[in-house]
Amino acid sequence: MLNPLRNPRTIVWSLAFTLALAYFWARGPARALAPDGNLDFEVIYNALQTFQEGYNPYLTEDVLKVAEAHERQYSIRHYANARLLYAPGFLSLFDPIARLEYRTAAAFWVVLQMATFTALLAVAIALGGLGGEGRKAFLLAGLCFAPIHTSLAHGQPGIFFCLLTLLFFWSLTGRREWLAALAFGLLLGKPSFAVPAALVGLIRGRWRAVLLGCVVGVLTWLPFLHRYGLQDTVTHYATAIQAVQAPGGDADDSHANPQRFDLINLRSWLGSWQTPTLIRDGLYGLAMSLAAVVLYRARHLPDASGLYWTFAAVFCALALYHRFYAAVVVGWAAVLAHWNQDRRVALAIAACLLPLAAPGTAFLVQSLGTSHPSWLEATLIRHQALALVGLGAVTAFGLLRNLAKAQAGTACE
Repeated sequence: MLNPLRNPRTIVWSLAFTLALAYFWARGPARALAPDGNLDFEVIYNALQTFQEGYNPYLTEDVLKVAEAHERQYSIRHYANARLLYAPGFLSLFDPIARLEYRTAAAFWVVLQMATFTALLAVAIALGGLGGEGRKAFLLAGLCFAPIHTSLAHGQPGIFFCLLTLLFFWSLTGRREWLAALAFGLLLGKPSFAVPAALVGLIRGRWRAVLLGCVVGVLTWLPFLHRYGLQDTVTHYATAIQAVQAPGGDADDSHANPQRFDLINLRSWLGSWQTPTLIRDGLYGLAMSLAAVVLYRARHLPDASGLYWTFAAVFCALALYHRFYAAVVVGWAAVLAHWNQDRRVALAIAACLLPLAAPGTAFLVQSLGTSHPSWLEATLIRHQALALVGLGAVTAFGLLRNLAKAQAGTACE
């Protein structure tokens, strides 16, 4: 019998995974379990508990009242947005978490996020059609992917919606209508992913899955609707969203927002160049329209390469408000699946993904300050958004070229 330790490839893979796991643990779970970690989860926990105790999670004063009653006021008051910013369906989806004592819930949340990360990798592998050493390389890259680390470190619930987005995509590749509907219905808890994902579903002609998903989504809203009614529910949620989109708010795309560096949506990145609002919005609308056209024209290409779904994931990340950790949704398995089909495209995809292995913008902003030339902000400081823009362009090019080859092959027949 061969000794696996005498196989150099086995030794290299083992060492690589050992280092990657150590890096993953230090940058993700270890930071989440530290005293100053899991801060976003604390906001979520308080919002859930606020609703459970009969108050309104979309009103900051109600959330702070409940936090103070449970002696968590000192850690939550520094948040500009202590209220819930997810749709009411979020309350149904994560209600059990806040039934646990806070420290138990926080530890369980980390475990749940790591399980979600594992599932996300599995779905991305399925979308990319990876196997063998390509799968190993993908898992290795996933452990080093900075948006994953940020999601885990801060206890960000966005990772669950990233999984639901990819699960919805995977369901669209076969006869899995009910699974697609369930995934989309739960995804409606985060409309910034659900809206572009719905467009992808409609483009692929799966309107029934989207429609059934809307029904599932309405069902998840029922507890909040029962308490406040339709009009007040919409008003409360819309008011919370409008507050963070106001000038200077966390979701404001303009330079009035000191936290804009962490945004990866296209409209925000275009704002880095300090162009007039009319030009920025025009370029944003044109780019999103062209992306929808590419999704439509390439919809019948084989799904095995993962190229289509990587482009669809980038589309979802760039279309509406998202922060750095939402880049987890990107199905980067395409680079490995595409390696044997077109190595130049695969290398271009890898080059675009490489900046997403670097940590976020916090260090750069602290080092360079908040005042700097627009070109520096758009390129170096906001490297994550630029990486996604480049990834979208490369995958669109690859899809259109594959489409041209398929059409040429059909014409020759």
